[in-house]
Amino acid sequence: WGLGARQRWWRRQPRSRLRRTTTPRCDATAQRPRHECTTLAQQLRAKFSRAPAGALGGGGTFWNAQRVKDAPRSVSYMEQRGRYNARRHEQDRTSKMERRSMLQFSQCFGDRVMDLTEADILSAVAYNHDGSLIATGDKGGRIVILKKDPYSEHGRPRYDFHLEFQSHEAEFDYLKSLEIEEKINQIRWCSSPGTGNMLLSTNDKTVKLWKMKDVPLMDHTVGSDSGSRDGEYARSVSGSTLSSSSEFSMSEEDLGASGGGFGGEGQSQAYQEIRIPAPARRGSRTTTACKQVYANAHAYHINSIAPSPDHETFMSSDDLRINLWHMEDPLRSYNIVDIKPAIMEELQEVITSADLESRYGNTLLYSSSKGCIRVYDMRASALCDRGARSLQSTTPLSGPQANFFTEIVASISDARFLNDPRYVISRDFLTVKVWDLAMESNPVTTIPVHDHLKNRLCELYESDHIFDKFEVCASPDGKHIATGTYSNAFHCAERSGRSVHTMEVNKPNLKRRLSNSGRVILGMKDGRSRGGGAGDRLNIGNEPINFQQKILNMDWSPAGDSVAVAGLNKLTLFTVGV
Repeated sequence: WGLGARQRWWRRQPRSRLRRTTTPRCDATAQRPRHECTTLAQQLRAKFSRAPAGALGGGGTFWNAQRVKDAPRSVSYMEQRGRYNARRHEQDRTSKMERRSMLQFSQCFGDRVMDLTEADILSAVAYNHDGSLIATGDKGGRIVILKKDPYSEHGRPRYDFHLEFQSHEAEFDYLKSLEIEEKINQIRWCSSPGTGNMLLSTNDKTVKLWKMKDVPLMDHTVGSDSGSRDGEYARSVSGSTLSSSSEFSMSEEDLGASGGGFGGEGQSQAYQEIRIPAPARRGSRTTTACKQVYANAHAYHINSIAPSPDHETFMSSDDLRINLWHMEDPLRSYNIVDIKPAIMEELQEVITSADLESRYGNTLLYSSSKGCIRVYDMRASALCDRGARSLQSTTPLSGPQANFFTEIVASISDARFLNDPRYVISRDFLTVKVWDLAMESNPVTTIPVHDHLKNRLCELYESDHIFDKFEVCASPDGKHIATGTYSNAFHCAERSGRSVHTMEVNKPNLKRRLSNSGRVILGMKDGRSRGGGAGDRLNIGNEPINFQQKILNMDWSPAGDSVAVAGLNKLTLFTVGV
């Protein structure tokens, strides 16, 4: 019988024969004689148990004697469908997670300049607390703000140009005979307690606090009576109406008829309506103002700034010291970390980056050039010089397997807290590491980024590319990590390190999968490299690498819907797949 025939036969049976049973199916029930079966299900099972395989169509889909004989318990049709649906649901869930982790090209800002100058290269990028604004800084000291379109499609944000201003200017230190560049090293947004938005920007020596505020544009010209009512007001004084016009006339006869004052019986129409000008709002514009300048506190180059969530303090870090500032006091700072030795010849390491925990702001970390991350609780003592958690791999930097480049590639260029303050991510030249504060000896996950360059470290050292400082960022849920690389590309990986994708900014539709060893499985369609001289390219297999086009700065939106990638003079936005 086919499925339709059995269903029609089932419907024709009287209700007394359609009693259900909860007796489990087994070999004994399947082989029971038909006259001993009390329910219809048992009769059908007994009938089809003696049918040969394939008599039911499709190899005996329901109660096949061969399947019942081989299996200790027969599997019903509903159980088979349930298992199939469960498998499909798991596959759909997995594919949806993969789609969410993949990035899709959205927008690109920046003109294609034939003669690119050093001042046009982007050096910093940062989202604000809700992802509605993006700030970019370049080596010329300029900051450009992009604003999110509030009417953009959900999950696919669109950004437009908002404003641009000059943050830093080139200076010269006459005491040290040192030129201070205007390059923006880092940008961090601050939570403003009032209206407007505030951000911190820094170059090598000075930190500045900027405030952006929307100022209404008022039109003080007098319009006609039939004009717009925007900004118009009327006021009644002693029976007189004041409206938005200044045109009125009073003759001597009107003045005499009114008795020289308001409210007289002979008051004329001129006194009934006295029109005066009123300002009308004609839109608004955003202005920027430098609120504070924090200078003369760092003897070395500033590499990191981090605001505290209390809206009152922020941290700034240079090569040897970390200072804590109050935003309302630009003249004083409190030194909380100082690793400068008494004799500079005994200097072993320098600070490369620092960060504050964003939830409570009482935990500080900084990374060093020796590949070590130290985490302090600032509530324990005012000076963070003891009681630190040291996150460092047990692999020694000196030994038979160490070489001249071991300590250079172990230097951490960026380290940050995840939204879950238990985890820390760090980036060195070769890998991205995920650390758990409960396990200090080894990282939880190590994601290879430049394994294919291990045999080329000598050439990278000669060209100074081995000292490039790559930033690392993470999604708001902490499940995905992104970092830049060469050839105008960046890596996006799961925190567990199982899936690593490489996206090229020039070709957003081309995705390259990397195995766990970092080997390129699918390369570029063409074997050419854009820009750069012959000395700036290395061929790894069939894959040319352009070291002039590199992604150093990235940031993930706190809303989780986009990623900003800064490469050369262009800012490229990728949306997270949904």
